[in-house]
Amino acid sequence: MTSYVTAYCYTNRGENHIMTVTSDDSGFNSLLDAITSQGLGSLQGQTITKVMCWVDNYVTQGNGVIVVDPQNTPQSSIPVSRIEVGMPQWQTVNIGPIDLNWVAKVTTSASLA
Repeated sequence: MTSYVTAYCYTNRGENHIMTVTSDDSGFNSLLDAITSQGLGSLQGQTITKVMCWVDNYVTQGNGVIVVDPQNTPQSSIPVSRIEVGMPQWQTVNIGPIDLNWVAKVTTSASLA
């Protein structure tokens, strides 16, 4: 089964980024910029100030999207909404400043909630 996870991020520089992943439900998957196909580290030096995140079809496990540093230490988490249950809402966050090797990753489950 396949899950589609999307995070719409707004940064302190006034930039909008859509990070997405098509997950085959096998472990952690990294979200990539929908336009550049680069990871979260491409926002180096920026801080994510607002975010909304959703998953299509299947529920996510754990704490939603996890932002980790190069040592795989969690720096933040982004809750995920199920689009078929309700529309995602903007959340005010303070994620960053982002370092070059930070990754946004998610684990998904093929089980319907």
